[in-house]
Amino acid sequence: MTVESVDVAIIGAGPAGSAAAHRLAEKGLRVALLDRHRFPRPKTCGDGLTPRAMELLEHMGVVDELRPYPSIDSIVSVDLFAEEALRSRLPRRGETARCGRTVPRTVLDEALRRSAGRAGALLLDETEARTLRRDGTRVVGVDAVSPTGPVRVDAAVTIVAEGAAGRLARTVVRPARRQASGIAVRQYFTVPGPIEPSFRVYLPLPGAGMPLCGYGWVFPAGDRLLNVGVGAFFEPGSERRDRIRSIFELFVGRLRDIEPFMRHAASCGVVEGGIIPIGLRAHGSDVHGMLLVGDAVGVPNPFTGEGISQAIESGRLAAECAAEHLDSRRPLASTYTERLRAAFPSAGRLADWLPWLAERGGIRSREFWGILASDGDLAHHALRAMVVEEPPVAHPPIDRNTRDAWDAALRHVHAAHPLLVEYLRSIEAEVIVRIDTLLRRSWSAIPADGADLAVPIVLLTVVWILAGEVRARSESTGIGARSSWARNAFTLGALDLLLARTFASLASVPRSHAIAFAELAGRLFSNRLAAHLTRADLDPLDEEFRATLDDLVGLVRADAAAKRANVEPPCAPV
Repeated sequence: MTVESVDVAIIGAGPAGSAAAHRLAEKGLRVALLDRHRFPRPKTCGDGLTPRAMELLEHMGVVDELRPYPSIDSIVSVDLFAEEALRSRLPRRGETARCGRTVPRTVLDEALRRSAGRAGALLLDETEARTLRRDGTRVVGVDAVSPTGPVRVDAAVTIVAEGAAGRLARTVVRPARRQASGIAVRQYFTVPGPIEPSFRVYLPLPGAGMPLCGYGWVFPAGDRLLNVGVGAFFEPGSERRDRIRSIFELFVGRLRDIEPFMRHAASCGVVEGGIIPIGLRAHGSDVHGMLLVGDAVGVPNPFTGEGISQAIESGRLAAECAAEHLDSRRPLASTYTERLRAAFPSAGRLADWLPWLAERGGIRSREFWGILASDGDLAHHALRAMVVEEPPVAHPPIDRNTRDAWDAALRHVHAAHPLLVEYLRSIEAEVIVRIDTLLRRSWSAIPADGADLAVPIVLLTVVWILAGEVRARSESTGIGARSSWARNAFTLGALDLLLARTFASLASVPRSHAIAFAELAGRLFSNRLAAHLTRADLDPLDEEFRATLDDLVGLVRADAAAKRANVEPPCAPV
């Protein structure tokens, strides 16, 4: 028997496992990276790397090895039946990783594994982990087998990166509750002509009348080579998932009808597929000495199913937590859980939302992607932040009162609508500057006993800003009209929830303040609605908003003065 004693044992040499091994080896820790396969090995995937993934790969020193593969600078969303298309540029990230890329997992995973080895990790290929070694409730390594015989790896920390179908974690971790999950299939095709350097996304999926929350794709995969596939999310136990291959065949047939480059495309290889786990599933927080990363913990993007950048990031997070635990005995599982949720705040909440989308997917999907390719309003920025992980926009310093009130408002909204908070955080950079501009002069005028109005005032200001995003009805047709409708629906939905939370926040406000606030808010928005109906210029209304706030602050100050003088407070103007 071969015996290895290391600080950290990592099971699985995919992106998550290799990223964890690389980071730990960089820190000088002894790391063993096990995988049952001989590398390089094939892996079913869409092969797409987002700009976020490329930025993370820069840190591992593998970008140069990937340069021979297609560089991608845009997403093209195509209506599969109306044959209309909208183009949206990918966000730029990092100094040199300016675009996305498509790289076969055979190449990518081998590059990442070699990078971990160069950093000092012990690479154990063709070494299949059979059981986790236990000491009471603690995992202390792994028993494995290789072509030369049994292998025992003793480790203070074990990181499991087996992927979606891994079995080892299930032997010690409580099964997660049933959640929506995705399934995707793909096949390679050769084409006779040149290939456009873009991620092409097709909606809605042809499902014989079945609404589906998903999309089809065509990604360039090399010289005259395409990766063609479909992916969809389903409710737990749905029978529809069994029809994904027939949906793929319908999709390819439709592509041959509408896309000239597919008319003479020849399939190569077989149709292959896999499960896409989402929703931050059980992550071993009740098992000492073990962490789960990548698909094993459910970090793929709930909107798109993309999981490579998330896998790398979760592997690096686990490595940092393991290093801190070994160095200072910092709690391992609880620290990792906290950082994982902070890094992927929308994963669990959006996964809970997907069953609803799955039932309405055929209706909503085109509008959803239409927003992504729209003209840069807040709905566009919000979805790009959540879907294609566009980096946040920097903003100038904000008044401390504005920042404190904004954070308090988010906490208030989060109690009832956590998904809405995700939307607000995604547009924070654009919104908070306008909030600060509108409110800066009000903070110093609000007396101490009117401070409880800070949250309602901030929420009302956000509602005011979003109301300005609602557009007059578009005269265009097709995707352009649906995109315009979707932006309005998206924004109005947020407005509805925010108004409800705004008035709910008045529960802790003195009755006289609440009445004044409500009356002034009603006056304010009746004027704004009139401006929308007449298509008037909305910019001058910002001064009206400031004047209304001044009225409110004046009433609060008069109320405070009346209380001190023990007289009847004034009423709000009509």
